[in-house]
Amino acid sequence: IPPNDAMQWHPCFEKFTCANLLVPLDYANVSAGYTNIAFLKQDASIQPAKDILINPGGPGGSGINYVRNHHIKLRQNLGPNYNLVGFDPRSVNNSGPHLDYYRCMGKPLNKIEKLDQAWCKNALANGEAKYTGTVAVAQDMLNYIELRNEELGKHGEDAKLNFFGASYGTALGATFAATYPDRVERMILDAVMDTAAYYKAKQNNDAGDAAEVLRHFSPLCFAAGPERCSFHGGNKTAADIEARIQTIFTRLTNKSIVCTSPDLPNLPPHKLDGIDLAYVMFMAAYHPITSFPALAETFVELEKGEGRKFLEQLWDGSRILKDQAGDVGQGVMIHCLDPALARLGKKLEGRRNPFPLVAIQYLLAGQNQQCEYRDFVPPPSQQFLVGFVETKTSFPIMFVGTAADPVTPIRGAYAMSKYFPGSVVLKQDSIGHCFGSSSSECTRKHVQAYLAGSVPIEGTVCQPDLLPFEE
Repeated sequence: IPPNDAMQWHPCFEKFTCANLLVPLDYANVSAGYTNIAFLKQDASIQPAKDILINPGGPGGSGINYVRNHHIKLRQNLGPNYNLVGFDPRSVNNSGPHLDYYRCMGKPLNKIEKLDQAWCKNALANGEAKYTGTVAVAQDMLNYIELRNEELGKHGEDAKLNFFGASYGTALGATFAATYPDRVERMILDAVMDTAAYYKAKQNNDAGDAAEVLRHFSPLCFAAGPERCSFHGGNKTAADIEARIQTIFTRLTNKSIVCTSPDLPNLPPHKLDGIDLAYVMFMAAYHPITSFPALAETFVELEKGEGRKFLEQLWDGSRILKDQAGDVGQGVMIHCLDPALARLGKKLEGRRNPFPLVAIQYLLAGQNQQCEYRDFVPPPSQQFLVGFVETKTSFPIMFVGTAADPVTPIRGAYAMSKYFPGSVVLKQDSIGHCFGSSSSECTRKHVQAYLAGSVPIEGTVCQPDLLPFEE
């Protein structure tokens, strides 16, 4: 679809319409050039209906892929009354500017080839990468709602945003709300990043409450019994189950195993060790309802010295993470750019946080170090200089968090809510990343009531419909 500076929708992917919007790299300096932002829309069954923009996280996650692949679940959670609009933020998937991430962002810049170091320093400082930060994307969202209002015969300056953001999408939503508080119609922020700390380069990559999520595995498996948890093994206490997991991890740490799977014929034999098991367990913490039973089967095989399910779960975890959070190179670039002013001249260390079950600190600790030697900053019009101060939005924001989230603990929701008087935090008493990781009719009712204009009472707690191993 050719880029256009007006909203032009075209049929795409059978049940959707798509648009490719031409936007300035810098709204304050159009001489910098232009790029494209891609949108995908699924109309509500009853029209007219308002749009709700959706960002699944990352940074680097594709809203187009997310809405296309998960529109049924989104309808279940958000209700039938809005047009679902996914978009790819700048530099992500179908949106420009299109950059050579992996040449520059795959590992710390001082550890890549000297020629690539010089190329990357010049490309990042003088090229289009500096126009891809979160503030720029918030400006694109404002541009979208204004153009949509004009498309519908209304005044652009009267447009307001309906938005659902998860994980990093909460940073995008909070940035929009702080910058354009009178343009918020409805905003649901789920699995909330402490965005104030993020912009100050103080966000710790410490795997959040992953340890707390994983501590539930053994008690839940024990309570489920051998009929529902394959790793139960007739143990008499949850501590016995946990001890067996520790034994498996220690054995793999000391000696790797070669794993193959007939279901992955194009994948060569892999040597897998304790680091790989830490990754599998961490990914299982994202969606315990579906992943804990699979993790139990992996433990059963590993206890026997076999690794087929281990390899399959490792492969699935990488695929799921890419679906939700996007490509690593894109995410690292945005992660480095947003807090660039706070980061300049500093040597940042990733925080290391050992788990009670496994030492998983190496999975996330390196992201800050990858920002070293990348001295590129957004243009002045795309810098979040003011920071977060008390800001009253035109309609209260609804923050949502689970009791234990592996990457965005609910304390982030409480921290960000303080900046927005009148906002509320709804707690879902479940484990996992985002409220959709566990089904909760209570949460769905509150979310849909909020979209209809009814803000939940502060302190509302919703229970999940079921626990891991209960399906």
